[in-house]
This record gives sequence, structure tokens and C-alpha cells, in this order.
Amino acid sequence: MTPTFYRYTGQNLYDGGVRINPERFYGIKETPCGWWISSRRVADGYEGDAIEYVKKFYARVRWVSNTSRKRFAYPTREEALDSFIWRKRRQQDHARASLAHAKECERQAEGMLADMKAVTP
Repeated sequence: MTPTFYRYTGQNLYDGGVRINPERFYGIKETPCGWWISSRRVADGYEGDAIEYVKKFYARVRWVSNTSRKRFAYPTREEALDSFIWRKRRQQDHARASLAHAKECERQAEGMLADMKAVTP
């Protein structure tokens, strides 16, 4: 039996809320260092190339390391949810930095405009 991997993603809702969506991925081919995974399961007993089989159904195939600390998907729901929390924390850090940059640009532009108005009669 092939292993199952998990990943969580956030989705914006029309009412302004958010929903956390669990995603499930299936191991389709094992390598010495990890797994090729896909959201599409390969039929048990399939003899051909599992990766090509999955691609026929337009499912994305990704490779996941067995040992890497940061992965696309994880073998347990707990690890996947912990990864989701850390990704959202990093997203907040980037948003704060972007907001600070925008505020500083606005402040400088307003100063430049005030200088232009002071010089122009």
C-alpha cells in the first residue's frame, strides 16, 4: 500500500472569511530519498509507469523528500498543519515588510509633492 501525504491550504471566501482546506496526496513512486506524489491515486496492481499514468489525468506530480525539514506535503496531518502555521507566519512577515515599504514610499512621495508645491508659485 502506498503512503498518504497531507498539506493544508487557506482559501478566501466571498463573505470575507477564510477556510482551511486539507489536501491529500498519494505516493505513486518511491525513490531512495523520497516519494513522487500526486492528488490522483494509481490503481492497485498497475504495471506501467505510474507517473505517466497520473499525468494522463492532468494531475500534478511532485517529488517529496523523506528527510527534508521543509516539504510540500507531510506523512502526518500534524506535521502538515504545523507546516501550514509556519507558512502563514512567514506570509505575515512578508506582508508587514511590504506594508512598511508602501508607507515609506507614500511618505517620501508626499514630501516630494509638498516641496514641488512650495517652489511653484
